[in-house]
Amino acid sequence: MKKTGFIIIMSIISSVVAALPVQWDFFQYTVKEDKNVVTPEIKNGKLYLADGKIISPVKIKAENNFFDFNKLAKGNNHAVLRTVFNCENARQTHIGIGGLAFAIELNGKIIYDFRRKGLGNDYDPVSVNDHVIPLEFKKGENTLTVYSCRTNWLLDFCYGANREIKWDLAIAEIKDFKSVKAELAGTEILLRPTAESILFSFITKEPVHAGIDYREAGSAKWQRVWDLAGDLVLRNDRRNHVIRLEELKPGTCYEYRIVMLEPVNYVEPRSLWTARNYQEVFTEVKEFSTPGGGDLKFFVFGDTQLSLSENCSTIAQRDVFMDKMKSADGFKNADFIVHVGDLTSYYHSVEKNLFQDFFYKFKFGKTVKPWIYVRGNHELNGIGAVQWHDYFMMPDEKPYYSFKVDDVYFIVLACSDFSKGLNASNGPVISPDTMVRKQRAWLEKVVKNDEFKKAKFRIVLSHTAPQLENSESVVREIQEIIEPLKDELIHFWIAGHSHYYWRMFKGSDILYSRNEWKKAPAYAAAKFNWITLDGPKGSNSKPDFSYLTVNIKNGIIQAVVTDEDGKLIDSFNIDAKGNAVELKRSPDIKPFKLPSE
Repeated sequence: MKKTGFIIIMSIISSVVAALPVQWDFFQYTVKEDKNVVTPEIKNGKLYLADGKIISPVKIKAENNFFDFNKLAKGNNHAVLRTVFNCENARQTHIGIGGLAFAIELNGKIIYDFRRKGLGNDYDPVSVNDHVIPLEFKKGENTLTVYSCRTNWLLDFCYGANREIKWDLAIAEIKDFKSVKAELAGTEILLRPTAESILFSFITKEPVHAGIDYREAGSAKWQRVWDLAGDLVLRNDRRNHVIRLEELKPGTCYEYRIVMLEPVNYVEPRSLWTARNYQEVFTEVKEFSTPGGGDLKFFVFGDTQLSLSENCSTIAQRDVFMDKMKSADGFKNADFIVHVGDLTSYYHSVEKNLFQDFFYKFKFGKTVKPWIYVRGNHELNGIGAVQWHDYFMMPDEKPYYSFKVDDVYFIVLACSDFSKGLNASNGPVISPDTMVRKQRAWLEKVVKNDEFKKAKFRIVLSHTAPQLENSESVVREIQEIIEPLKDELIHFWIAGHSHYYWRMFKGSDILYSRNEWKKAPAYAAAKFNWITLDGPKGSNSKPDFSYLTVNIKNGIIQAVVTDEDGKLIDSFNIDAKGNAVELKRSPDIKPFKLPSE
């Protein structure tokens, strides 16, 4: 990774402590507070003040590297700690210190000063991890001195002069300190592509500041977007980063690299007002393309959860399916990849169960393909469900959204059997009523906007199908959400969830499937052209997966469905009026008339 210099006013973290000498000289005194700090002189073991007073020390011992100055100073407002010790050899080390207003002096030289301006700590309790400072102890005798005052003018200005003040100091040598390194934990993934924007999601090994450099392929000048809080503050409070690039050009190839800020030599997690040195660390340059400006191609699959099939009950078995899938022409040539939800059965950690076990294994090389990741019911299974939204969307975004590419308008829904999440096995889910209501209200606005009305094609991506469901509660939930779409021309609806290939054409009561459907459907005849894709099956029947390749070309939606071995399952075309024509179908996909309601 490439590294360059950088300076910023911010912070970072860390450490494991060792011991300084236990015995310290302690001086205490009172002076009138002033913005001009005067460092008293120490000679012959005594402290000399500017007003002529001479202060003799008392001997004190640290308790677990901690000093309670409120107790020790006995009403005075300044204190000095001093220790003298010998080193057999010169060595570089780090001192960890926490306190409100302090300065550190080594062998007569002030190296760090927070007495006059700056908040050494503006929180309790203090600890040796609050400031980590590099020092060089010389061979022979060393003198380490800490000057501290109960408060300073800036603390009083910010928090009030009459506040309750805990005057504590923590200090220890950190011999095995390792500075923060700016590294990725795994490859980045690109999400939610539109013709003008794309979302980056990646995880760093440690919490560091991070951003994206990007430029049109072939141009020389980089643009940069940081991971920010409130559009202003650089984030380093977490390892996962989500960054959206906007105002991109449709159908354009962009180069990008991730930039991270690595602290140079030292770490100071919560200090303010002091410039800190960082070096920029860059990942290799890769590229992505925004969709648009020509034929539109995308590839769809889903329901990759485990334990439902003897052939796909482990991560290793799923990897075999995914590796085979990645060699398919539809996958390799797609503008973007769609996962229609239920990536895994149950997850405690987004990083482990979704990124490490799945997304990191899709190594695209220099040219990276974006994902549309539809939220399914299994995305709510487990304590990791709390984190899901922090990795796959920006804070102001929803799991349901829409976007337009050329003449195609996409609607991505978040609908599934969320009602089942009310029991403990499905994670921290409450009643889906609020989500259903908000999503329906959003759809009511979508169908009224000009982009939707003027689109030549309208495609819906969801986890569950609009017409057939095993659960009555799921049917009610979906029907309420999609009420605004019932009288609209939706050319193609793509779903998963059932783990079986189902296909219906608009206006028909014929279901194409391997098995007959015996329950009353939501609609007597299909409102839309729709399909669901295969997933692993408890009956162990084949196939475990089916894959959809969509190519929108010459005013036609061309759909081809294959199994995991590339064998054709179904193919058909849909024109701009929503008329669908079957082209070829596997013999095991048979027509069944739906039962009447």
